Amino acid sequence: MKKLLFGKEKSHTVIPTKSKKVGLREAVADSAMTMINLCACAVFFIVCGDAISGIFNLDNIGIAVLKSVLEFSSGCASASNCGLYALPITSFSIGFCGLSVALQVRSVTAGRLSI
Repeated sequence: MKKLLFGKEKSHTVIPTKSKKVGLREAVADSAMTMINLCACAVFFIVCGDAISGIFNLDNIGIAVLKSVLEFSSGCASASNCGLYALPITSFSIGFCGLSVALQVRSVTAGRLSI
């Protein structure tokens, strides 16, 4: 599509890289570090959402929206206290996914893919 939209001068050629063989120990160690990084990012944003909502005097809707922007699972859990606004806030939370998911994707794809 890039060649069709912008022409050949804007397109880049892909140079194949040689893949190195990874042993089982290295694969398990890498996956464990990735899980720790992802969980740490989620916990960080959950704690930030709780701290910010504790500092400012927000109602249930404000807390749910704030937590939805930061981390979607805590936003969905907080939306359950919002009565009629629970469904729209939950939909926003799931659709936006929060800053936590954006940074998790960035940490996993760092250097290999553009966010």
